[in-house]
Amino acid sequence: QPLLPTDLMRLGLFLGLFTAALAALPFMLCLLRKGSREQRLVMLVSLVGLVLFGGLALAQMRWAAEAQAMILLPWTCTALRIMRSSIALRFGTRRIPVRSLILIAILVLPIVAVILARLAGAQPVDAAAVGRSCAWDRASQVLKPYGGAGNPIVLAPVWYGPEILWRTTFRVVGVPYEIPSALGATQDFFRDEMAAKRVAAARHVDFVLICDSDGGGPFGNGLARGRHPGWLEPLPADAASPGFLLYRVALGPPHR
Repeated sequence: QPLLPTDLMRLGLFLGLFTAALAALPFMLCLLRKGSREQRLVMLVSLVGLVLFGGLALAQMRWAAEAQAMILLPWTCTALRIMRSSIALRFGTRRIPVRSLILIAILVLPIVAVILARLAGAQPVDAAAVGRSCAWDRASQVLKPYGGAGNPIVLAPVWYGPEILWRTTFRVVGVPYEIPSALGATQDFFRDEMAAKRVAAARHVDFVLICDSDGGGPFGNGLARGRHPGWLEPLPADAASPGFLLYRVALGPPHR
């Protein structure tokens, strides 16, 4: 998912991963102007790497680790420079060093930002579903009676994808790997009905599998409670795999 701070949750994740980079940036620019030749070269490489991988991380979070690696040396130098500085607050004849406070603030801000991001992105908990979950290894058992020629496609929460691929002939839309288009399609499907119908048609989905304790979004929550539109046909599920709901996609004429 992208790190571009377009909402409160992503802003928190962005600050959690890039506070050190933002703090080190003035020091990097200063050394680029006034440092020795070796210092300028090191800072130039770090800055180019930060701009490259930081820009990619705004589109895909997977690049954040590379961006953080590029900032490691500049941030270490910045922290040492702060600790050796004489920055202080003066109250008359009293002088209070603030370098430790600055470092603590830089270190604590990412932690607080990530906590706030998690709180902002938390989904409401269904009290009726607390304590229940669907066994991942039973997802394939629910689908087996409906497999057949043509390797039908099932859309399910991404965590069930590997199990379904390993034990059945079904194909899946999303798996928990770095395939942004598939992850985005799965997320869009469970968000609202219009997006779900568009994804089902574009991805040629034959079946939808969901757990009644986790719908993954407003539309998915409705499906988890048995509320479905006319283009989704509920199917009998395996009695030995409680909690699963299975729907057949019926978009009129064959959509392959």
